[in-house]
Amino acid sequence: MKDCQCPGYATSDEEKAETKKRFATWLWAITLTAVTSPLFFLFDSFGKPGNGRAAWLSAMAILIAMKVRWELRKYKWFWLTMLCILAAHVPFVLLVPWTSRWIPAVGILPIVVADIAVIFGCLHLMEKWRSPNVSSKQRKLADSADVTN
Repeated sequence: MKDCQCPGYATSDEEKAETKKRFATWLWAITLTAVTSPLFFLFDSFGKPGNGRAAWLSAMAILIAMKVRWELRKYKWFWLTMLCILAAHVPFVLLVPWTSRWIPAVGILPIVVADIAVIFGCLHLMEKWRSPNVSSKQRKLADSADVTN
């Protein structure tokens, strides 16, 4: 019983680990928002709040993709790919005429999801090109498997 408030009820290690994981995810999301939000305020101070929103959401999409595929951080190609993706976002943010009008989150969400999907696609293609026979999950399983019998 997860929600029991009984005095003698002790939470299991699994519940404690799940709570800790949820807190870490929440803390990461808050930190991500706080670290990337100055982009919006920077563009807003120059009178381009639409570009600021695009820069903010692009930075969040890039960092979310990096967080999800963080196991690839030890490869140089990962960082070069992320650098190229970042470089591709700069003209996208600066040259597209973004509106400064209010847009509901439901209207922005598909654009951000498509952006993250393109980033994941680029990382997937690079991963397949750099190691065509083994995916990162298979490599992780192979590294952790004990084959000494």
